[in-house]
Amino acid sequence: MSILSAEAMPAPVQHDRVTGLAEGQPRYRLLIAEDQPENRLLLRWTLEPLGFDLREVVNGQEAVLFCEEWRPHLIFMDIRMPVMNGMEATKRIKATQAGQNTKIVAVTAHVLEEERKEILASGCDDFIRKPLEETEVFDALAKHLGVKFLYTKEKAAGAEEIIDLRASDPQELPPDLIRELLSAVELLDRKLCLEVVSRISGFDEKLTDHFRNMIEKLQYPEILKVLDNFDSKEIR
Repeated sequence: MSILSAEAMPAPVQHDRVTGLAEGQPRYRLLIAEDQPENRLLLRWTLEPLGFDLREVVNGQEAVLFCEEWRPHLIFMDIRMPVMNGMEATKRIKATQAGQNTKIVAVTAHVLEEERKEILASGCDDFIRKPLEETEVFDALAKHLGVKFLYTKEKAAGAEEIIDLRASDPQELPPDLIRELLSAVELLDRKLCLEVVSRISGFDEKLTDHFRNMIEKLQYPEILKVLDNFDSKEIR
């Protein structure tokens, strides 16, 4: 049993932060087949603000049925799921006429050479690894569907901003306010996020400006990383 070397793995495409979709493209239908709610949520946070049409299922059997009815352009298929695993679901989907036109990207925590071959042999068009990185998700969509993204040139400044926030001491904010922001972020509700953040200004103007900036850039996962800096007993 061998593990893929770093040299054997595809090199990630280097680009700036994705801010949206270029005009003139179809409304892509993407199916997320994943039994772990946190992984489904991460993909939804990454893709929904950009305008993709998303649906979610929790096992391979549901993925097969949903594919027949909804005919997604691409499926992010977790390999290890209850009821029916991702490879069996992929085989059944690809055996149908509609499924032959559906791109399937396997999502797995493993990069063993033997499993990689088995995943591709099942009919998957590609695979990406857990923990998921948004750049790999975007690269897969560009590669297999030809999706064209819009980018910003502010990647470096944004990264420094997040580091500064995570290093700060957030304990002075009321726990109720933090819970409200957490809920708004989980709902991907931009208007509600901005409303909650506006009330933070009475406690920390700099923090308010940073949060507003991240909301405008659709950096919801990064906001959650900042909120993780709070005492979990205080905000959960």
